[in-house]
Amino acid sequence: MSNPFAKVFGPDCFAKIQAHPKLSLLLLQPDYVRMLDEIIKDPSSVTRYINDQRIMTTFMILSGINLPGDDEEEERPKPETQKPKEEEKKKPEAPELTPEAREAQQLKEEGNALYKQRKFDDALAKYHEAFAKDGTNTVYLLNITAVFFEKGEYDACIQECEKALEHGRENRCDYTVLAKLMTREALCLQRLKRYEEAIALFKKALVEHRNPDTLAKLNACEKEKEKFEIEAYINPEIAQQKKDEGNALFKEDKFPEAVAAYTEAIKRNPSEHTAYSNRAAAYLKLGAYNEALADAEKCISLKPDFVKAYARKGHALFWTKQYNKALQAYDGGLKYDKDNAECKEGRMRTMMKIQEMATGQAEDGDEVARRAMADPEVAAIMQDSYMQLVLGEMQRDPSRIQEYMRDPTLAAKINTLVSAGIIRFGK
Repeated sequence: MSNPFAKVFGPDCFAKIQAHPKLSLLLLQPDYVRMLDEIIKDPSSVTRYINDQRIMTTFMILSGINLPGDDEEEERPKPETQKPKEEEKKKPEAPELTPEAREAQQLKEEGNALYKQRKFDDALAKYHEAFAKDGTNTVYLLNITAVFFEKGEYDACIQECEKALEHGRENRCDYTVLAKLMTREALCLQRLKRYEEAIALFKKALVEHRNPDTLAKLNACEKEKEKFEIEAYINPEIAQQKKDEGNALFKEDKFPEAVAAYTEAIKRNPSEHTAYSNRAAAYLKLGAYNEALADAEKCISLKPDFVKAYARKGHALFWTKQYNKALQAYDGGLKYDKDNAECKEGRMRTMMKIQEMATGQAEDGDEVARRAMADPEVAAIMQDSYMQLVLGEMQRDPSRIQEYMRDPTLAAKINTLVSAGIIRFGK
């Protein structure tokens, strides 16, 4: 069955949100943006945020569902929608430019042509000439800031932006020009890695003029800041110290403290795989099986042949009664080390549990089967029309299982259903 959230929260949903007058305001909230990022990557994660009113509002609006009161708000401007056209007719024509202003415009056009040819110094001279002819037009100062930005002279560009903003306010220039100046200054601050100042100025620009492009730049700056801070925090030497500290705490059975130490080690060196595996072991001791599973999988992604991670993944799956997946995890570790005691013992324990379920002896068999049905692999097997026929034949005539088990593909599917607690052979 298709996931309705996957359709709504697709890769293009950011653009739709930015274009919506109400939803675009939510993009100024970092936690909302993080939730959106996660839902886009994994639509099933929406269940964690479904109670967040912002997410529900976003879903309803993007789905085309009218919210209470929306109709009224949309109807109010309707009588006025025709007024601007009538007013436009009544508007007086723009005053004719003075000879100096016309000359300034011409100089600006010449500067633009030079700018496009990347003849920045020549373009700069033309913009200065234009401003000298018409000293009330802030746009020429905006052009000057563009030259400094393209030349990579960010400190100079910041100074010019500040001067232009002061000039623009004094001369009551168009708010869009002020917003552009703020955005350009914010970009300079971003290039200089002065992220806090840049973010504050992007937000200020958005107050002046709600521009989707500026909003996108703000989001990009926030992500760049987060990445920069993570990378700046990395220190392999301190990471090793924290991991050693975690190991000592683990041996003293101080598992929460060990988790904290391993977490700091991971922050200091996110690419080092053993800290994830060690934290998974500590989580297992605390009964935090989902967290242990996530850490074990992260460790495997960094170091696919690290056998301890497979064992810890298997343990986490075993204790959450996902026996078919636990078996796969242990087998994954044994593929790299066929004599690994922890994987062999875990596999044996899991096989015994699967046998109990297959013979109807396990008290939690129904619970395991219900949980297994949430596994996409198990669900796909159960929905396969041919497998439904096979299961029906096996139920009517159990002796036919031997015939079906000769087919490797069917045998694999049957074994998966047995290990998931779906197929049982009676008490």
